[in-house]
Amino acid sequence: MKHKISVEDLRAFAEEFVRQEPGRLGTDGWWQTPLLTAAPVDARFDQLQQIAADDHLHPLELLPTAKSVIVFYLPFKKELVNANKKGEYPCREWGVAYVQTNDLIERLGQALGVFLLENGYKSGLTPTTHNFNEDKLMARWSHKHLAHLSNLGRFGINHMLITPRRVHRSIGKFCQ
Repeated sequence: MKHKISVEDLRAFAEEFVRQEPGRLGTDGWWQTPLLTAAPVDARFDQLQQIAADDHLHPLELLPTAKSVIVFYLPFKKELVNANKKGEYPCREWGVAYVQTNDLIERLGQALGVFLLENGYKSGLTPTTHNFNEDKLMARWSHKHLAHLSNLGRFGINHMLITPRRVHRSIGKFCQ
């Protein structure tokens, strides 16, 4: 039996999951409160092949019965961003945060999937990172475009996604 899940429920779940991460790692953590939104699978996603890549996947190709797309971002703390501005090369913390963030995205995506399933919803998950064509160096799934189409942010002049907070990584999740 399906239990109604609101975007606020999903957001609270993601916030709590990320809040617990520093304790699991034994660190102070790298992240601010995550951003999360959902959008209905509708005509806006039909333009992905025109605006992102000609072989871009449609949400319905990943989950044919998808009714919604859930997108979240994990913004880095300002201290990490500022530490990375020093010097010619990225700071060590930036590299560690990159690895730990990709792991966190994967686990949060899976945990959201379990949460949805426990409430009667199917879901599909896109790969966290490095899911691109090595010849074109382009992904068949653009997290930035998905976030843009879901109204989580807008593109700036350098084609970076601008959100209410500075952000690092995103992931798309589909549910029915």
